[in-house]
Amino acid sequence: MSSIPNPITPEYLAESHSGRILAAAIPCTIIATSAVALRFIARLQVKAKIWWDDYTIFFALMFLYPFNIVLMVDAEIWGLGRHIPYLDESQVVKFLKALLTVQLMYFCQQAVIKTSLLLLYYRIFGTTKHYRWAIYAVGAIVLMWWVGLFFAGVFECVPVAAFWDKTIADPKCFNLIPFSLANGISNLLTDVIVLLLPIPMVWRLHMDKKQRMSLTGIFLLGTFVCCISIVRITTLQDYNPIDPTWNCVDIFIWTIVESSIAILSACLPTMRPLLGPLMRSRSNIHRSKGSNSKRTGDSGTDSTRAVWGNATPEINIKGGFTRLDEENAMSQLRGESNGGGVRSWVTSEERDSGADAESYPMAIMQKHAISQREDRPARVQLQPPSRVATRS
Repeated sequence: MSSIPNPITPEYLAESHSGRILAAAIPCTIIATSAVALRFIARLQVKAKIWWDDYTIFFALMFLYPFNIVLMVDAEIWGLGRHIPYLDESQVVKFLKALLTVQLMYFCQQAVIKTSLLLLYYRIFGTTKHYRWAIYAVGAIVLMWWVGLFFAGVFECVPVAAFWDKTIADPKCFNLIPFSLANGISNLLTDVIVLLLPIPMVWRLHMDKKQRMSLTGIFLLGTFVCCISIVRITTLQDYNPIDPTWNCVDIFIWTIVESSIAILSACLPTMRPLLGPLMRSRSNIHRSKGSNSKRTGDSGTDSTRAVWGNATPEINIKGGFTRLDEENAMSQLRGESNGGGVRSWVTSEERDSGADAESYPMAIMQKHAISQREDRPARVQLQPPSRVATRS
């Protein structure tokens, strides 16, 4: 926090934090862009359908670009990072216009990122009716949050021009600090709600505890974003409006980091197909170690092992995380399998694309791999006798 000294010295006027904005914006933009690019590469690698969760995260990236560009221009030309006495009147006006602009873009960007996550959850768990309604409810909360903050930000001053034109007589304006704290805290709360939404569904899957904890960790990657939001809120509390161009630098830096890491966290769960070569190499190592030991009827190191009793299926790397091993884990969740290996239901994505039962090679391969293993007999599926009506 900084206040204006009296008298103002040349050393004071020469101070600048403008470079810190550039140092944060440029690498964060690269990180977010790379995350979205890798997300689409992963989708194309497995020839999966690009869906609305992918489009919305791309839309969020399109909000990040002008957001960071405006801040960088503000730092280089309009005085962000310099002390307010250093600026002329036109720079102050442009700084305040930029402040209002990035504030509105921030609200839009955060809402779109949350929407992308909700659509990702719908893609994975959308076949469960009660969970669809939970997604709808949280989506309505996010929508109301965005509408309320966006219009409150637009009409922060009435008339609107009074936000940057201090010559307007008798304007009606919010106090900027309480408003910023309110939107920061509400943003954090909605983030927590969105992050916790898929956890109950993950723990209903018939997997061992280690796998459930692993999936929970993947869904909770956004916890780091919540930590950044808390830091951002603390910087808002330390803001001093006497020297706004100097004192808001830390707030903008943490806002840039928060937005970029939020995009990265939303993309990370979809990048599992890119880990396929690494996972296959590790699997080959395990198989080579297992080949040196004596096989028994209870050995289960084969990567084709699927659900038998308490055994746990291998997660389908090729299908990508957005599929969440639907061939086995989700069929366990719903209890809708057919013939012990091939599921008889489709996801909302597959229903839209018109996929049929022949498009599920992983489940078919698992079924035949198990039945053909030499170290255990094939499991026989007993069919109940059909009921035939007889006449006396």
